[in-house]
Formats: sequence, C-alpha cells, structure tokens
Amino acid sequence: MSDAREGQSAGPDRFDVLFCTFGSRGDVHPYIAVALALREMGITSAIATGKEHEATVRRAAGRDGRAGVIGFVSVPPSREEFDRDGGMMERVLDPVRGAEFIFGQIVCPFLERTHGATLAAARAGGCRLIVGHPLAVTAPMVAEQLGLAYVYTFLQPMSIFSATDPPVIPAAPWLHGLRRLGPWAHRALYRLMARRLRTLGEPIERFARGLGLEPEPGRTLLQRLESKVLNIAMFSPVVAPPQSDWPANTHAVGACLWDDPGAEDSAESAALEAFLRSGEKPVVVTLGSAAVEIGQHVYEHALEGALRAGRRCVLLTGPMDAPAAARGRSDVLAVRYGAFSRILPASCVVVHSCGAGTMAQVMRAGVPQVCVPFAHDQPDNAMRVRRLRAGVMMGRSATSVERMRRAIERVLDDGEGFIAGARAAAERVRGENGARAAAGLIRDVLSRRG
Repeated sequence: MSDAREGQSAGPDRFDVLFCTFGSRGDVHPYIAVALALREMGITSAIATGKEHEATVRRAAGRDGRAGVIGFVSVPPSREEFDRDGGMMERVLDPVRGAEFIFGQIVCPFLERTHGATLAAARAGGCRLIVGHPLAVTAPMVAEQLGLAYVYTFLQPMSIFSATDPPVIPAAPWLHGLRRLGPWAHRALYRLMARRLRTLGEPIERFARGLGLEPEPGRTLLQRLESKVLNIAMFSPVVAPPQSDWPANTHAVGACLWDDPGAEDSAESAALEAFLRSGEKPVVVTLGSAAVEIGQHVYEHALEGALRAGRRCVLLTGPMDAPAAARGRSDVLAVRYGAFSRILPASCVVVHSCGAGTMAQVMRAGVPQVCVPFAHDQPDNAMRVRRLRAGVMMGRSATSVERMRRAIERVLDDGEGFIAGARAAAERVRGENGARAAAGLIRDVLSRRG
C-alpha cells in the first residue's frame, strides 16, 4: 500500500531538487540515476510521478536512513486513473496520433491536479530547483510561481527537433529525406508543425494564464518547456552530436542509466543466471515497459527467427505471457524482468523496440541490434543505431519469422560490419557517465543560486 499521499513526500521532509516526470519505467529510471548521483554529492532530492512508480523509487533509495535519501511524491495522474479499461497502450503507441492522445486525453485533463500536487510538494519540501520531463508541463509553472531554478531534460534526440540533424518523425518518416535539401527544408517543416503544436498547447496556455503566468509569444509548446538556465540532453553525443541549432545552455551528458535489480524474481534470476552460463550467447528479445503490452507478434516472430537461425533465446516479457512456442524448450528462457547490465553483455543480438534507455544499454553492451520501433522517438533512435552501423531496423507491422531470421543472421555476419560497428560505438559510450555529469550540472546551478 502506498505511503505517499498526493503532493506529499514519502521520504525526507526537506529536499533540494524535485524531479517531475511522467510515463513508463523508461521515463523514471533516468531521474533515479541522477538522484542517486546527487545523493553522492550530498544533495537531497525527491521524484514526483505517478503512484505506480513508488515501489521502484523506494527500491532505488534503499530506505537506508542516511542523509540524502531519495523521496517519492505521488503526482497525478496515475495509470489506473487514465487507463481504466486497460486498452490504452495501443492508442499511446499509435505512430500518427499517439502524441495527440497523450496530450489531449492524459496530460491536459489532469493539469489542475498535477499542478496542485507539484506545487504542494515543492513548497513543503523547501526545494530550490525543479527538473522537468517533456510531459511534466506544469513543472516550469511551479518553478516560476515559487521563484525556483528550473532545469529541462531531453530524454531523446528527437525531442530537440534540430534542422541540421533532423529526426525521423513517426507520422511521416519519409520526410526525413528532406535532409538532403539542407537545413532550410526542415526549418520550413517545423514552422508548419508549430501550428499543430499551438493547437495541442492551447489548454496548457489557458491554464498557465489562469495562474497569472503569461507564456512567451512565438514559442511552441515544447519550446516553452525549455529552460533559459540549463537544458540537459540525457543521451550520448555519439548517438546525436551537439548541433548549432540546439537550444542555448544545452549539454549532452550521455545516457543516465539505472537498473532495478530489486524488481527481479529470485527464482527467475537464478534460472536466468544458469541459462546464460549453460551455452552460447542467446538472442535477447525485449520491448521495454510500454510496447511489451501490444507487441506479442514481435516476440513470436523474434523467437522463431532466432531458433531458425540456430540461436538460443531469452525473452523479457514484463507482465505479459510468453509465446506458446517458448514452453518446454531447453534453448529458450522467458522471464518477466532482468537487469540489462547483467543480461545484455551476455547476449549475441538484442531485438527491441528502441526506446532511448534500452538503446543506450544495448549500445553500451557492444551488441548488434535488431530494432523494431513502434512510435514516438523509437523510429528516430533506430535510424541513429543504423547510422552508426550498430544494427538494423524493421517496422512493427513488417515483422515475420523469416525477416527476423534474416535480420539476426545479417547482424551476426562479420562481413556485414554490424558486430564491429556495435563494438566501436560501445568503446565510445562506455567512457560516459551521464548521471554523474547531469548531477554535476545541477549542483553548479544550485551553487550559483546560493
């Protein structure tokens, strides 16, 4: 049972930094990583997000009672409030209308409660700085109301919308070809997109005005979330090198990674350890914490494709059931959760949906990737993996057993260069410590403010 009431910290009564985030595990783990790094610097923090993540934050904090323990603040909406029938994920991961659904049906209807809980937490905790996630649209409002420092975070390259290094837009991936015309083409495209963003942002602007806050004219919804003090790009510059058109005061620090070993089932963990030791490196299949709910066909095709390629297979299935073909086989193991830092280096190939966190973990492991992006930033992340020659990609609706077999065999063919590309990328990203670098930047902002 949750100990955190809405807007109240379950943890330290006072904290320096309030992390405001929203979404799946992939939207929470990076902030946990930074909070742990801040703890080592003697800086207290709390993480404000949906109550379904409380157990995860508590495991990270360790509840060890020493100075700098990480707090948890329950901020609406929780998933049970906006997904009462359990069928939401298909709409969230719609490549064309997913973003519109998230803002229109999840973010905006809860603006008042989200703002109220965040404001109450910041006041009660006496925090000095707020860190915002792309969907934490009330975080900069609270910072402005209370006169606090505000830091914005980009979790993936796509969210910056650079014209000199343009992203793949999931609703119209063919537009990425405009890059051949030069930056002017994407600047024109972004001006057209800004009109749609203004429409999406109208309820948020009305709410801000109701608080006496006047949004800056001429800036899109996403631009208004950015900070004038510090923007942290929580991804590797190997994946997306800094560009001249990035927002001012933006620093690419590398991926901010944290595993959750406490989420492992002890019996499954022992079985996984035994499986990894018992034979050749397996193909690992994972769809993170979102696409896993609607990607059963990917698991089925990847499993059969791996077996046809003569490879053992590990399936990380989350809350979903393993495919029937996985049962009763000695060369297949299905577990609900496993720490990436342990599993991925012991694999030969990873098939995944290319969320930013999973991509970063696989890249650090130096293993070739088969990317099956679903929506949002995933197609762009997959493009960047392919650009580094660290893997291949196929559409979520284009998978089949035979295509998976060919993709797995291709990335494992030395002559194709994907093994070398994955290792070269790993050598470059392993020197990064994104969480520590991000924490250092936040500490510097706090020091300047006294």
